Amino acid sequence: MRPVRSHPGDGAAVEAFLRFEQGIEVRFDDTQWQVPAVPMHARDAEPPPVSPASAPTKWIAQRLLAQGLARSATRVPLERAPGARAHALDRTVAPVVRVPLAAGEHAVLLVESERVVAWQLPGTVEEASAGARAHSASAVREAVFVLVEPGRAAVAHATHREHALFGGWLVGALEATILKLVARRAGSSLVSALEGARREGPVVVNDASDPGHWEEAAAFPFVAAPREGPARILLFVHGAFSSVKAGFGTLCATQPGRDLLAGAMRQYGAVWGWDHRTLTIDPAANARRLFEALASLTLARPPLVDIVCHSRGALVARYLIEEVLPTKTWRPLVGRVVFVGGANAGTQLARPANWRALVDLVTNLALAGQATLAGLGAPQVAAVAATLIDRVAEFVGALAEAGLERSVAPGLAALDPDGAFVRDMDRAPAAGAPPAWRDCDFIESDFQPEIVDESTHRPAEFPRRLALLLANGFVDELMHGTANDLVVDVPSMVAVRPGACEEKDRLDFGRNPFVYHTNYLLQPQTLAALARWLATGAPGGANAAISARPRDPHTSAA
Repeated sequence: MRPVRSHPGDGAAVEAFLRFEQGIEVRFDDTQWQVPAVPMHARDAEPPPVSPASAPTKWIAQRLLAQGLARSATRVPLERAPGARAHALDRTVAPVVRVPLAAGEHAVLLVESERVVAWQLPGTVEEASAGARAHSASAVREAVFVLVEPGRAAVAHATHREHALFGGWLVGALEATILKLVARRAGSSLVSALEGARREGPVVVNDASDPGHWEEAAAFPFVAAPREGPARILLFVHGAFSSVKAGFGTLCATQPGRDLLAGAMRQYGAVWGWDHRTLTIDPAANARRLFEALASLTLARPPLVDIVCHSRGALVARYLIEEVLPTKTWRPLVGRVVFVGGANAGTQLARPANWRALVDLVTNLALAGQATLAGLGAPQVAAVAATLIDRVAEFVGALAEAGLERSVAPGLAALDPDGAFVRDMDRAPAAGAPPAWRDCDFIESDFQPEIVDESTHRPAEFPRRLALLLANGFVDELMHGTANDLVVDVPSMVAVRPGACEEKDRLDFGRNPFVYHTNYLLQPQTLAALARWLATGAPGGANAAISARPRDPHTSAA
């Protein structure tokens, strides 16, 4: 399809536009931009599968179409015209995309440059023009997007360092994928619709090699108790956007992780996880529902439960232990609790103003995870880990409908460090409330990518441009300069109420370019620590010293 040229008539630069199926229009200065190939409309087509490493936006679009999360996807590749300067985009002359919308439709963009991906919400939504209605009879509105570099829209209103972060980015090419989404709102039910299809309930970890085999059970199954002492249970509690399989399935990707799971299944009466909604339900409700499921166990003697929790799962576990269990006559005993990058004092990224940065970051970390798991030869783990992308896309669709309102995702907003939920978790327990737990351990990392030279950076699974953005403070600025693992700041990871438990041990990776929020469970040091703390009998466990010196996973044996 050749661009149609038009002249604004006011002496401005020559403007060209392309119009695609459904009346989608892209306008651009053709002295600066050109379209290198005919865009592909993927509404009904079944294109050959692509990999997340080679074509991340195509891969995401294919997933969302296959899952029914997107109605259509239109790809628009743009590259600099010969002789044009490849400087950062100036909003006054940046390409503009106009998307006609039928009743009940919304649109978002996936923008990619140098394998860095970002979500972009409409700048405005207007009444459909006569031109839009002429090319799309069902159009009632138009979503208007001014293209910017990946990540820029996410921080434009959240940091004063926008120019410092993006002003030097030489943009040679962009690819925008226009995703049309089906609106979920029905009256005031957007919140319930957002995670309406998301399952809640027990997951039985019954396979050390493939998380796809883990059983999604209707209830926690019967567990036999030994002759002496209570039954021992190991419980996994996942973080935001995740699930038990996606969050803890990475244990199946390496031999030390598989050994850990196999040892846990031998040493414990049961290894379970708890799937729960993380966006629309706050951690208190998650914890109460978890207790109800545990209370259904027909055990004369309450079991002894050890917990491994990641990210937001820390607040679910703590609310269960500190607020729910002390009020119950029948309650499980809580042994050891391991916080892995736990958001005990919340995270700055949970503030609604930072949600756009959060979804961009989680999306790019999920893509990096796919690259790592492919390198480890673990396609069965990559398959379940990819569901993280689906959950993020659902959330982005909700933001397109309702904007950055706390009420859209109260379960995420609960992690705001200045919010009521986090403040309440820090208050002193009720007088006379019995302690519900004994020992806790922490795993933390201060991640900072490393730019070694013009061709080498760490971690290697990150696109170079992403490493440069992060090294230049993309996340640190949002975290107010506090050490962090890209999602949770380090002080939050250990911010447990004083006296609530006794810290037994801590694995601190320190400042390093390898360990970030979504790959703790791929680290041999993490697995050795868990094996020792949980006494699973796995290699590298009980008698091994734990070194916090991280290694490059690309040079370590799987």
